[in-house]
Amino acid sequence: MPFNAESPAWPFHLRADEEATALSSYLNDLVGNDLAGNGPVGGKNDPLLQFNRAFWMAPWLAQEFQGSAIVHLVRDPRSVVWSQLTSASGKRVRMNWPLVGRLLPFTSGALQRVFCEHAYFGAHQSGEYFGKGLQLFHAEQTDPITSKSLQRLTAVRGALPYVKALALWGAQVEVFHRHVQHAFGDRSLLLRYEDFCNAPCKSIQSIYALLDYAVPDPVREYARSRIDTTRLRRWKEVDTAEQSFREGVRRAQIPSLMRELGYDPSQASSVTARSLSANSDSTVPTGFSDT
Repeated sequence: MPFNAESPAWPFHLRADEEATALSSYLNDLVGNDLAGNGPVGGKNDPLLQFNRAFWMAPWLAQEFQGSAIVHLVRDPRSVVWSQLTSASGKRVRMNWPLVGRLLPFTSGALQRVFCEHAYFGAHQSGEYFGKGLQLFHAEQTDPITSKSLQRLTAVRGALPYVKALALWGAQVEVFHRHVQHAFGDRSLLLRYEDFCNAPCKSIQSIYALLDYAVPDPVREYARSRIDTTRLRRWKEVDTAEQSFREGVRRAQIPSLMRELGYDPSQASSVTARSLSANSDSTVPTGFSDT
């Protein structure tokens, strides 16, 4: 809900043809009052804004909210892509964002069939999603970072959907990561989703330290009791996924970015450091070949 009667109605939607000033006014109205409504920003109730897929917004956020800090939460791209797979027909959907949310879970056999035969990305329309991303990078060639990302995306236009999804992840994450480094400097924190799940208290401590706050005991207890680690790396449950992801990561040209963010592209998981599969990297299972 908005914090006062003058705020726009919630949910607030910004049309594609509207200027960013509308969003700026709305956000400034929200953060101009603390959560308790007791005073301006600067006290113990400093506001928190969460943005999803905000890979172009770092410079704007730094300008609009000067003195603010930012936490960039990243996840292993293999897990990101795996969570967005769906069948070609769309009848059995693991994740159909943003249409209807999560539906039926796959059985192990269904997961293997979907990944090997279809490897679709997103809400059925992987080509459309990738095309929109490519179009956006074409329009935003304002620095070497975006130009480099565009080259990588262009190189995989004819690849399978899961490869394009990996490349799009790399383009979006790298742009935001570089812009955050430049715009926020030491007022920024890169946090891996896997680290947050495996060591929530330590991760929360790093967030609070960024703001020079002490972590309240109730926050620690909540983190210990509520974090679910059972779904961190579901893609490893399918034998062909690890091998195919190694090839996909190579084709998407994201190994160096993954290493910089703390992920090992040659291993099943940089968190568990599981040993490499005995299968050759050059062998691609049926359904993953681009020919």
